[in-house]
Amino acid sequence: MKKIIALAGAFALAACGGAETEEPMEADAPEEATEAAPTAEMAGTYSRTDEEGVVRSTTMNEDGTWSSTEDGEPSGSGTWTTDTENGTCFTDADSEEEARCFITGELAEDGTMEVTNPDGETYTVTKAE
Repeated sequence: MKKIIALAGAFALAACGGAETEEPMEADAPEEATEAAPTAEMAGTYSRTDEEGVVRSTTMNEDGTWSSTEDGEPSGSGTWTTDTENGTCFTDADSEEEARCFITGELAEDGTMEVTNPDGETYTVTKAE
């Protein structure tokens, strides 16, 4: 199971996309819902420092809302969901654009996780304790 976390700035910390893989479906296999409600496991604050030294953080709340900061200043907010095909998807409250989705790796014991943004760039985020 993926541990999902979306994050900062590049997350803007909020967005949607990623590699999709096609798997053959059995004719009699029931269809599965692709969207899931936010969970306590995924909720939390994730951050990273980008190439320019800007600290980007995103807080994902259990109620499905998120907010982001860049160097401590508010930079966005909205709602988030998970999607079995696309990862963690963020919808910006101040935009009519579609959600941006991020593919995430497993949360490591040290609190880090690899995240791939919609542009295919991969970086490491750290979950606050």
